[in-house]
Amino acid sequence: MQQHQRSTQNPPADTRQRQAMEQLELDQSLRQQQLQIQQQRALQVRPEMPSDDAGTRDAKLRIDESRARQESRRQLDQFDRELESAARERRRQEAPTRLPGVPNPGPGELRLPR
Repeated sequence: MQQHQRSTQNPPADTRQRQAMEQLELDQSLRQQQLQIQQQRALQVRPEMPSDDAGTRDAKLRIDESRARQESRRQLDQFDRELESAARERRRQEAPTRLPGVPNPGPGELRLPR
């Protein structure tokens, strides 16, 4: 959700960049879904020990939930780093080359190629 908010506040300049950002967000969404599926399977596969009492089962469940939250946070942090990296790269590519001490060119003025 944070990514969507940032993308609406700072939209990419052209169609190619917009498509690249949409593809990155789609890839991240798929990875998030895969993580959730893996976490659900891990919970289903883990056998309960007959000797486990209700307190032990509850503690194991809380530990598993905590691990799942930590992994989700780690993945969201990774997604944020990927988006920031893509945004930095986009800004770097959009920045025109200037000579030191020369002001930014105005509309219709000559820009130096990279």
